[in-house]
Amino acid sequence: MKTLNRINDLVDSISSGLSGALLFCMMVVTFVQVIVRLVKGSLPWSEETARYMQVYLSFLGLSVGVKRHKLISVEVLHQALPLPVQNVLNIIIDIFIGVVSAFLAVASINLSRVTMLQKSPVLGIPMGLIYLAVTIGSILAVFHSLVNVLNAVTGYQPELKAEDVVATEQASEEEK
Repeated sequence: MKTLNRINDLVDSISSGLSGALLFCMMVVTFVQVIVRLVKGSLPWSEETARYMQVYLSFLGLSVGVKRHKLISVEVLHQALPLPVQNVLNIIIDIFIGVVSAFLAVASINLSRVTMLQKSPVLGIPMGLIYLAVTIGSILAVFHSLVNVLNAVTGYQPELKAEDVVATEQASEEEK
């Protein structure tokens, strides 16, 4: 279990780092586009580039959110339940996320294959590579969901990193 969680953490770190890099690059491309527009005209590739970076950012962010249990949710009912019921509900939610992500992965593989010959209008890259973002993010989400379920079922508690400890302390202070 410890090795699986280390792999899980490594995949999460890589996804997080790529997400941050994509966000930064999107910001730079958009900023440069605004400056160029003010000065001389426009960069035809900037909008399409930023859009495709956002697609990858969204699906990498999905996997990070699954791993860290940070997906948007309604917590009123969840918090009203006793702790053992909350744990069972978390397992059910992780299984559901894994199943939906697996469905997305399978569907997006076919979509990527079909659109590989179609080129993007400005950059001329195969659209299948863009749709591959759904496949990659969904496969990572399935992996993180599986690890979350295994941890919950076995009772394994992964080691907390320093930033996780701080976030947990802040959350408990906010509840008070």
